[in-house]
Parts: sequence; structure tokens; C-alpha cells
Amino acid sequence: PNWDGEQPSSLRVHSSRLEASAPSLTRQIQSGEKDWEKYEVARKLKACVEGIRSQYSQDLKSKQMGTRQRAVALYFIDKLALRAGNEKEEGETADTVGCCSLRVEHITVHDRLDGSDFVVEFDFLGKDSIRYYNKVPVEKK
Repeated sequence: PNWDGEQPSSLRVHSSRLEASAPSLTRQIQSGEKDWEKYEVARKLKACVEGIRSQYSQDLKSKQMGTRQRAVALYFIDKLALRAGNEKEEGETADTVGCCSLRVEHITVHDRLDGSDFVVEFDFLGKDSIRYYNKVPVEKK
């Protein structure tokens, strides 16, 4: 029961059992299917992740700027668990970002910080407007 003693609209109590309404059950099934699809993708990715890591490590040394940028993005996604991110739809108000939509104001590069050389400091709002703040020592390239 809700705080006022009423049953939530998607749940009904029948004698000794609790039943979900059709729309509620449909949402749960759809959500479960999407989760299952994500886990299947992750399971497939596990088989090739070492190859991806090897490739982006080589790509960090590329003469092509675009190749190096992609390698850095993959490194951030892999090692810092950043979400990939994408461009916002017109009219979306929250200024949330991911790895591929970071802007200059979200990153500060330090020659030395907190006793470590070459530190990248991240500060931005991620998914659901949750602040991501991290200081990461990196190799100088």
C-alpha cells in the first residue's frame, strides 16, 4: 500500500497473491530484454577486448590526429569506465556529457599534481546529471 493505504495503480492484491497490471508487466519484460541484450554484447566483447586494447595502444602513436583521438577516447572508456556519450537532441536541457562529448572546460591537464607527474583532471556531469570528478596520472606522449 501507498502512504495513504491505497494500492499502487499497477499492482492489485487478490486474496493472498499480488498481481502486476499488463502495462507494468510489459515494461518489466522490455527492460529485462534490453538488459539481456546488453549482457550478450558484453559477453561477445570479452572475447576481443585484448585485441581492442592492443590496437588502441598502437593507435596512440599514430601520425593521424583522428586515429590518436579515437585511441584516447577508447582508453578513457576502457580504463576510466566513462560512458561513450553523444550529441544532444535539440531542446535537451541537462548539460550532461560522456567521453565523446567532453569539452575543453571539462578537462584540466597538469604537469604535476598531488605528487604525480602528468595528471589529467576530469570534472563534468555524466548520465543522470551525476558529477564525475577524477584525477588520473597518465604517460607523457
